Amino acid sequence: MLEQTVKTKNYLKPQSHRSPILLVLLLSFLAGASYFVADLMERENDVANLNRKLERLSRASNLPEKIKVSSKDLEFQKKWAQLSAERDFPWTRLFQAIERSSNKEIELLELAPDKNSRLIILRGEAKSINALTDFLDRLSAQEGLSGVHLSHQELIQRERLETISFEIKAKLL
Repeated sequence: MLEQTVKTKNYLKPQSHRSPILLVLLLSFLAGASYFVADLMERENDVANLNRKLERLSRASNLPEKIKVSSKDLEFQKKWAQLSAERDFPWTRLFQAIERSSNKEIELLELAPDKNSRLIILRGEAKSINALTDFLDRLSAQEGLSGVHLSHQELIQRERLETISFEIKAKLL
């Protein structure tokens, strides 16, 4: 009977509900939080370093530098700008618009494009006023051109042949 006596001190104190899973979760949370704090501190340090570097670079860029450009370099830059404007000019679009608009009664004598402002000047001769107005109408209907207008016309007589000399201006889009 003595062996069956129950120890009362186990019943008087509350049972501990701590389990090993709870301990593992707590340790993993602490490890994650410490990793997060360390990463945050490292990033703040990187930001501070970048700010210092930015200040140094901004101080260095404020120093006035006198760059001497020779006249040969200036001339070279001007020629290069002209060549790049020539290369970038939409020649194909311009010639297609003229070809679609032209007819046998129109003779184009001069094409003068301004590559910077994209103003196009066409000079030529037409056999009749109807041919000229037809050419002007078709040219103004082209998608690549805007503001097509007749700026000059003059009747020219050569022996028995009468032609109309004209000048048309348009803006290339």
